[in-house]
Amino acid sequence: MNWDAPNSNGTPIIAYKVYIRKADLSYELANDVCNGKNVVIVANTLCIVSLGQLTSVPFNLLKGYSVNIKVIATNAYGDSLISEAGNGAIVVLVPDAPTLLLNDPLITSRTQIGLKWSDGPTNGGEIVLDYRITYD
Repeated sequence: MNWDAPNSNGTPIIAYKVYIRKADLSYELANDVCNGKNVVIVANTLCIVSLGQLTSVPFNLLKGYSVNIKVIATNAYGDSLISEAGNGAIVVLVPDAPTLLLNDPLITSRTQIGLKWSDGPTNGGEIVLDYRITYD
């Protein structure tokens, strides 16, 4: 999740409060997964939240749910108004299809075919446990 830094009106922003919409459509302050006081988060206006965190308590997002966030900026004078909701992703949970399927001539013989492939760009948030190979 990332956002554009608002106008600080001459006083540097020192923290953000990041709220993530839960499955019940209410918003939860996400300090445990996105501590907006972290100087790296403040400097980069970026927070990385794992799919595992989004799909577990307190957010409980399911496959197909939108990931919506709202952000408040804080400077020495206090908090800004809360931002409009931003939507940066959809919870997928299944891996992308493997790519670059090739015959491996070092393994292929008269009685077997050796195949190699690369994992797809994303794994759906979990380790890929198995592959299913079919043929025509």
